[in-house]
Amino acid sequence: DRLGDFLVMASYLLQLKSRMLLPKNPLKPQQAEESEADPREELVQKLLSYKRYRQVAHYLARREQGEVERIFYRQADEVRPEEELVADVKSLVSAYKALRDQIKHSQHQVEIPSGDVNIDLKMKQLMAMLTQKRHRGMAFGELLKTAANRKELLGYFLALLELLRQRRVRAVQPDHKSDIRIYLQAGISHVDA
Repeated sequence: DRLGDFLVMASYLLQLKSRMLLPKNPLKPQQAEESEADPREELVQKLLSYKRYRQVAHYLARREQGEVERIFYRQADEVRPEEELVADVKSLVSAYKALRDQIKHSQHQVEIPSGDVNIDLKMKQLMAMLTQKRHRGMAFGELLKTAANRKELLGYFLALLELLRQRRVRAVQPDHKSDIRIYLQAGISHVDA
């Protein structure tokens, strides 16, 4: 930037010097003097103008530096752990089997009522539960423990798989030993269900 300023000023000074060295027009000396002002005055005006611009630029640079020091940056509202593993279908199936076996051993034999499992209804119920727990999410085990019987358990599991396929929910496992947590995808609400 300084080199550019220097080159502009040097070229202007050369132009000024060459105009001063050229002979004046002898035919009309009075008219030539009136039309040609002293080029040195023009130089002084340009130098004063340049000095003002440089002062303003220096002032703005100092002010900007002061403003930068007064700006406070806040952290993002939601901080996720860095080593978050996204649960895949295989880990969901193994978690389902473990909970199914746990329920199987903890309960006496119960007769499963006949009839179809309404997956759409289970999807809506699951979305309603997740909407209530929006930021905390829901543990996979907690979800399946809400089932009254194996048929309902299967219904919730199939509803969860369908919601994952539609990308309306996400399943996250912080590490291999912790429970899988289910969250609503960003921008999804129960109304979207």
